[in-house]
Amino acid sequence: MAVYKVIQDIEAEDKLVGPLTLKGFIYALIAGFLAFINFKLVISTELGYFRWGLLLMFALPMLLFGVLASPLGREQPTEIWLLSRVRFFLKPKRRIWDQSGINELVTITRGGRGRRIRPLDRRIEFASNRDGGRCAPG
Repeated sequence: MAVYKVIQDIEAEDKLVGPLTLKGFIYALIAGFLAFINFKLVISTELGYFRWGLLLMFALPMLLFGVLASPLGREQPTEIWLLSRVRFFLKPKRRIWDQSGINELVTITRGGRGRRIRPLDRRIEFASNRDGGRCAPG
């Protein structure tokens, strides 16, 4: 009898370089490019004080892409992990129980006294509904 290997964890992304997936590697390249621009801005003296504004303008995306490149979520993609952390901090933590409840959207009233359905009649009605009315209760 032949033994076949069953593929496990199909939804996991392939690792390209070390722990980085293709998306993480692209994010790391962008973060590295922005870090290079920041380094050039720090060592240049031509732009004066305007370079510090540019440095801050490039530093925030560099940090964001650096965090997105790192495999923080382990099994989860880093984007989903980061968004769940942000949502946790922005979502209110305190939940207030409203004791008055919600308004009734549907009011159920009991109908008048009709004929009492016996269990046998109920089964026959079910069968007649199921087979198109050929079996009608007597």
